[in-house]
Amino acid sequence: VTEVRAMRGTAGLGLDLDNQNIVRRISPGSMAEQQGLLHVGDVILEVDGQTLRGGVANGGQSVPQVMAPGQPAYRFKIYRPPFDESRQAALSKDIMSTQRLQAIADGETMARGASAKTNYVSHGGR
Repeated sequence: VTEVRAMRGTAGLGLDLDNQNIVRRISPGSMAEQQGLLHVGDVILEVDGQTLRGGVANGGQSVPQVMAPGQPAYRFKIYRPPFDESRQAALSKDIMSTQRLQAIADGETMARGASAKTNYVSHGGR
């Protein structure tokens, strides 16, 4: 377990997380990628001292739920499992880009198999 202080960019951190607060993808060109402090597969345990208790999947909280919007930096306590290339590739597989999700949310295009009633929620800027 280690602690990192990640700076926020104008468009947020650039992380995609699952419901267990595992980093699934880091957006190319994002502040998270530029800093290189967080990696695909990292498990975020705390944000600014607030314990996440395993994420929404385990009855806890998600990272966006506890992040104060607009802060210039966040302190994360993370667990980094031993590196496993196949696990890292599997975590990033089938993740839609932020731009693609925004286009879907704006009604510009539909996700394959999605109905017009599908709602997409983004926590942009955190």
